[in-house]
Amino acid sequence: MNTHLKTLFILFPLIIVLSFSGIIVSVVKNARMAGAPSTTDTAPITIETAREVTGYIKDKDFVSLSNFIDGNVGVLLSPYYASGGNQGRNLTKDDVRNFFSDNQQKLWGYEGGSGRGIQLTNSEYYKKFVYSGDFINMGSESLNISLVSGNTLPLDEVLSEAFKSLISRGGRIQYIEYFIPGFNPKYEGMDWESLALVFMKLNGEWKLIGIFHNQWTI
Repeated sequence: MNTHLKTLFILFPLIIVLSFSGIIVSVVKNARMAGAPSTTDTAPITIETAREVTGYIKDKDFVSLSNFIDGNVGVLLSPYYASGGNQGRNLTKDDVRNFFSDNQQKLWGYEGGSGRGIQLTNSEYYKKFVYSGDFINMGSESLNISLVSGNTLPLDEVLSEAFKSLISRGGRIQYIEYFIPGFNPKYEGMDWESLALVFMKLNGEWKLIGIFHNQWTI
């Protein structure tokens, strides 16, 4: 047999195998990416976008706020910087849009220290565990760097655990935090409060995925 024909005869099956392997790798890679958040844009969220969302919360404009809620992921509201399943409630886009028209009491988690259940209507929860102080005008503002320390879990650690599933699929967390060091001097800072709004880029758009409140607990 001609030498060139022998070489072709040997290499042809190998070429077929390698080509088929490439197809399998491509299929597996695409399958792994299916349903994962779109994170090709690595630029951080702008302070203007974060402030816009904070403004909607301050003004109780939850209809406009709902435009920043992903229809599949929703938004997690937590009364404290905690990642356990017993703290907070996950709201859908419609829940947010109709937030202030829902007057039913719900369990939002458990009080720090006493462990009592937090049974509140949406409006009551907003007043105590969302915009509980004038964070925009009184608080210090920080983008992606937590200002809170002391008797509380680090915010970055809490968020990494709370949104572990989204992060494992390629999601990138961003947040804006507001911190009020105290309201009454006689409490020497033990009446501090903070508010963190958590964002992630989903399908090319920044979406609000978390509203985390925090305060001094015994």
